[in-house]
Amino acid sequence: SDRCRRPGTIEIDVRNLPATPGGREMAPAWAPDGTQLAWLSDHSGEYEIWGAPADGLADARQLTTGATTYRTGLGWSPDGRHLAVCDAAMNLWLVDAKTGETRKVDQSTVGEINEWSWAPGGGGWLAYAKGEANGFRSIFLYELATGKSHRGATATLAAHDLAHRFVTLQTADRAPGKPAPDMIL
Repeated sequence: SDRCRRPGTIEIDVRNLPATPGGREMAPAWAPDGTQLAWLSDHSGEYEIWGAPADGLADARQLTTGATTYRTGLGWSPDGRHLAVCDAAMNLWLVDAKTGETRKVDQSTVGEINEWSWAPGGGGWLAYAKGEANGFRSIFLYELATGKSHRGATATLAAHDLAHRFVTLQTADRAPGKPAPDMIL
């Protein structure tokens, strides 16, 4: 080609993945393996999650429907099977990245749940901060396998070895003196 390139630059192929004319798009998020891209678009009237292969060779598709409020923040699980998204109604949602099936993780009565972090490697846990009536935020751990959240009174990280990390969590929903078992993250 007759493109001019400066030394030290690379050529890139830019594609318009969303391709949803007339809509606003935000919160793009790469899948951990780099093959997919997800984002929020208000093309349907309210912000919904859309996705497409990162190579741009297939059409974008709408993953979720039925949003009743403004969604913000979008993040993939490390295994690429789920997306977490929060909304202005102070909900945190879990979305299946293939089917778009959506389930509520939690709802706050004091401020949005807009801080979360996935366990490394997709370990089946989603940690998030939720506002409490006393004005403070508490850490909760959501277990994907059971669909249950556990409020953490204390959480400590202890190094085990280079290959594993453990979290010991004392939860408010367990009897005193009976801490939750260690979780491998």
